[in-house]
Amino acid sequence: MTVDSPYFELTASSSVAIYGIYLARDTVPLGTVSASVIAPHGTINTHSSNVCRGINLLGVDNAVVTGDGGKTLTINSSYTGNESIGIHILGRSATATANDAQVVGNGQTINFFAPAGHGIQLGVSSGSNYMTGGVVSGWRVYGKYYAASTPHGITLGEGTNVLSIGNEVHDVYAGLLMSRTASGTVHQNERAFNCYGSAFYTKGATAGKWLGCSAYFDGALTQRALATIHVDSQAGVNTTSVTYDGCLVVLGTDNAALYTKLLGVKSNCSATFTNCTFIIPDSIASNVALFEIGCTSDGALGGGTTYTATQWETGTAGGITAANGTGTISVSNNKVLKMPLAVCRQIINGAGNQNIPNAPNAIRVS
Repeated sequence: MTVDSPYFELTASSSVAIYGIYLARDTVPLGTVSASVIAPHGTINTHSSNVCRGINLLGVDNAVVTGDGGKTLTINSSYTGNESIGIHILGRSATATANDAQVVGNGQTINFFAPAGHGIQLGVSSGSNYMTGGVVSGWRVYGKYYAASTPHGITLGEGTNVLSIGNEVHDVYAGLLMSRTASGTVHQNERAFNCYGSAFYTKGATAGKWLGCSAYFDGALTQRALATIHVDSQAGVNTTSVTYDGCLVVLGTDNAALYTKLLGVKSNCSATFTNCTFIIPDSIASNVALFEIGCTSDGALGGGTTYTATQWETGTAGGITAANGTGTISVSNNKVLKMPLAVCRQIINGAGNQNIPNAPNAIRVS
């Protein structure tokens, strides 16, 4: 099945879920199915009583969704009871898998204006996903602020060896999320702007890698609950062996009421932070705690040991390697650079003017 440039102007009636394209293979399939959706665009609207989903492909191997940089897909929903999604790929059974999906945006925009759900999601964060391999690349996802809701930009769920590369997210609660993912990778100029929870969020994942990702927060929205880089558990499963290498965080406000912390790790999770750079205004006092290890609750800072910029950079966050409950934290070659507030904002503004890179159509990461 190939659907080329579908245009949506859809509005759901009361209490009805609405989909742009929905293809679900039987859990015990009789044969193979192929699916390619090219440049989905337009607007899909729902209400406060059910979900709104753009492209929903379930149990299809080698599914392809290809974007067009000149087009926009908009998801509008006010429903908080379940998750709306812009693009969703998921396996259904051991014989109706969703391996090696290619969701390649080419700079296309998804406006995800919903209080619950994901702009793009490979898999889910609970149960078997029946997914190995797959890539999300080259999309721009825009959200909006909700004072009490937690919309996500791009989510890698409970699949194996999945990849997010060269995407950009704006104004969502969780920018990019690995949730129960095994050996997932996020890298190559992955950028997050004004995420008001966490820009780069790991929950219950194993052997995840965040490589060369950049997060920018200028205080236009009020951050809450999480740190910009946050490592957490998911439904009782602790994160193990996650690495943040060469990541950048730029803070463009010195108003302590607008930001939380640069980095947080829940107790019993294991993470390595190497070659990361944090740029902050020099007007932030030297005794302000910007890092926290050993947070005691899921989905929240608090209860852990906090560190100032100097303490983190010089290794007093527990030396080079430290216990974190049953987990281990390793910190090496991290830099905290203090610059004038105006310079921090110039860096953020400059990053926002960059183009989406042309990401390769990668399939599987070993």
